[in-house]
Amino acid sequence: MPKAVIAGAGIAGLSAAIALRRAGWQVAVYEQAAAFAPLGAALSLWPNAMAALERLGMADRVAAAGAPLRAMLLADWRGKPIIARRDMAEPAVMITRARLHETLMVALDDVEVVLNAPIQSVRQHQVGVFVSFTNGDTVSADLLIDAGGIRSPIAASYTAPGAFRGYGGVLALSDAVSGPGLDGLAAEYWGWGERVGVFDLPDHRRYWFYMADQPPMAPAPTHAHIAARMNGWPGSVTVAIAATPADRLIPVRIHAKFAPKSLGQGRVISVGDAAHAMEPNLGQGACQAIEDAAMLGMIARQHRPEDILTLLEKNRLKRVGAIVNRAAEGKHGAHGLWVKQAAMRTLMRNLPASITERIVRSVQTLPA
Repeated sequence: MPKAVIAGAGIAGLSAAIALRRAGWQVAVYEQAAAFAPLGAALSLWPNAMAALERLGMADRVAAAGAPLRAMLLADWRGKPIIARRDMAEPAVMITRARLHETLMVALDDVEVVLNAPIQSVRQHQVGVFVSFTNGDTVSADLLIDAGGIRSPIAASYTAPGAFRGYGGVLALSDAVSGPGLDGLAAEYWGWGERVGVFDLPDHRRYWFYMADQPPMAPAPTHAHIAARMNGWPGSVTVAIAATPADRLIPVRIHAKFAPKSLGQGRVISVGDAAHAMEPNLGQGACQAIEDAAMLGMIARQHRPEDILTLLEKNRLKRVGAIVNRAAEGKHGAHGLWVKQAAMRTLMRNLPASITERIVRSVQTLPA
């Protein structure tokens, strides 16, 4: 039975572990953190991610842990559509990062997950890879799957580092909101140099984010500042902000990588943000990590370890590169030069619906 060591127990790493277990591999997961802590806020899993989770046998469990996404809307801060409301034809889910992580962990109850295990060095040889940890332990495997995130030192030799993209803000999970829900509407509203998104979660809660242009080391905006800025914006936004304690905001500065030219070297393969960390303008970061895992599992089921990287790159590089680039273009609708913002909104409002639909489906459809 071939063996894989997975570096990183986040969404990308756990998804890869599930995929390889289903492919008949022995898997061990090593996480550098000493304990699992709730990180981040929530994730949108669009139809391509749900189809990939179906291949991992996880779609029903994940859907049960989240809230359905039934429609998308992109509008300006007054609520005037930039892209008309689009009803979802296939299943999509909004889920907190913590619940998704827990759901994936439960599916790996027979897999060794080692905490407090930072990697010190990686050495490849003809028939495998040796991984040494800072505590002196060493393991060997047929493959090392690098799921160490945007700052992964393993990926540094074959991908460019992440760079600040000129904007940031906060992520937040509200308390229960009284009154009518969003009925599964994923709504994003653009001002000039700032934007906000709001989404349903289970138990009448909301996930929301606020992003604004800022210099690299600017402090995160406060709850009071955001509430004041959002005065007059759509009611679903102001209600979600009001239902969120001020100490529960998660500050974030947006960093991303350029489109990757490689996903690894030899028997070392990077997945998720380690390979292609992207700006959060399409909601595809976690989706593409799960797609990576599904494709990795399909290839690993049928091919030799030494051939997997080549086949994975053949099937994934063009797609993830296009999505990384499109996500980078997306920021110009609400960030950066005013003239670019105005031009992008004009273009998006005047695109024929058939072209808009084709673009969305190209991103949100899992390739065969």
